[in-house]
Amino acid sequence: MQPLVSVIMPAYNAQNFIAEAIESVIHQTYKNLELIIVDDGSKDKTYDICRHYSNKYGNIKLLRHHHGGNQGVSKSRMLALKKSNGKYVAFCDADDLFLPNKIEIQIAKLEQYNYIAMCHTAVKLKSDSDVNNKQLKAFHPFSQDYIYAYHKQSYFLKHNRICNSTVIARAELLKNLNFSFRQLFQFEDWLLWVLLSIKGKFLFLNEQLTEYRYHRESSSYLVNRQPLKKHYSFIEFYFLVLIKSPNLAYRLKSLHQLFMTLRRLHSVYKKD
Repeated sequence: MQPLVSVIMPAYNAQNFIAEAIESVIHQTYKNLELIIVDDGSKDKTYDICRHYSNKYGNIKLLRHHHGGNQGVSKSRMLALKKSNGKYVAFCDADDLFLPNKIEIQIAKLEQYNYIAMCHTAVKLKSDSDVNNKQLKAFHPFSQDYIYAYHKQSYFLKHNRICNSTVIARAELLKNLNFSFRQLFQFEDWLLWVLLSIKGKFLFLNEQLTEYRYHRESSSYLVNRQPLKKHYSFIEFYFLVLIKSPNLAYRLKSLHQLFMTLRRLHSVYKKD
């Protein structure tokens, strides 16, 4: 029997994209799955759209935070994880799309390699016409399928090279990680990869199984267009690794990167 896969989808003011994202999950060739959507205090029609789908499909759970408040992506993922029942957990942002056979291909690999903590893949860019492909290249760290130790990669604490919506991980490992926090900026998924890397190796599949939407309203686009916010996102990330990682080597490396980031920030704004 196919193992159950829990797909976690936080959503905040995603009315323009979320129906398409939900459809891409529901119509997977892999059928034994549940979709857990967390409406993170949306002010638009996101909740109504999600409620329509949860009423239509028995394997969709729709959640909200206490009093319908906004808690951020990290806490939304943790809430969904606590309510999940799957052996595996897949992440999907509310503006991204799964290709039809995504889950089927990745679960086959995870079942084959039982020492792999998680599997991520290449992406297909779904973007505004004036956005270059720099962000796309960031999510293709290798030119072929590759099993690797994440913490041994040169970009480990310098750049996030894993697209959140491509990831499927083992639920038992995720549920033992303290990755939730009240975020101010970005890189909440990057923190999760760092913490998860302590639990085992990662598998990259050089196959485009997710459509990554990079648009003017996306958090990645907004951060990349605001240098100061990007610097602060790095600073928040390094502080969180220092606080949450039980690995001394990770903390020392993060402290070094934090120092370098502060130096760059001082250098840039000293000139102004």
